Amino acid sequence: NLHIGHIRDAFSLPKYRSVMLGRAGLFVKTAESLYQQWGLNAGLAFYYGFPSQRHSRLGNRLLAYQQGDNWLRYRFAVGQKLRQLTAASGVLRQVNIFGDEFDLIWQARQKKLALAVVRDQHFLSWRFNSRCGRTYWVWSFMPYLSKVIAGYVIFSRVGCKAYLVDFCLPDHVPDCLSFWQQIVKKLRWQGIAEVETWFSANSP
Repeated sequence: NLHIGHIRDAFSLPKYRSVMLGRAGLFVKTAESLYQQWGLNAGLAFYYGFPSQRHSRLGNRLLAYQQGDNWLRYRFAVGQKLRQLTAASGVLRQVNIFGDEFDLIWQARQKKLALAVVRDQHFLSWRFNSRCGRTYWVWSFMPYLSKVIAGYVIFSRVGCKAYLVDFCLPDHVPDCLSFWQQIVKKLRWQGIAEVETWFSANSP
């Protein structure tokens, strides 16, 4: 069999994704349309999103969900004692507004990430604005003697845990290590004990 995947963030108004609407809901209609278009009935394996508990129950009942596998979950203890991996090679800055510099970093990466969602300033501003009481921490990294950022990270916080929800790390390894060391210090100051993230084991 040919295994394919279609993964992206999906949003809809609560009244359209409600479990009570059943097969009339946008969530189910979208799935059924994708299944039909890509030939699920022909025996293809199809990952439809990474559902929350509520959407998982809906999928089990109406979309014949099966338990997926081959997902990796990573945890990092912020309080662990780390040796100094590298000298600071740049400046960590908190981001409140996604500006033109995020278009520049995307343009430098898009040839390597031809199939990725376009993460320019417009997408990032839409995806990571504060909604439903959720706020995000965004930090960028600018190497010394440079006028453009080389990477960024985005976290959401739940209690003493920070979830790494999006990132674009510097290509230069010392910059990457310097960036992470400074992030860890920031998270400690914010009272974070653990960082968690996940992705597919087949992800490049």
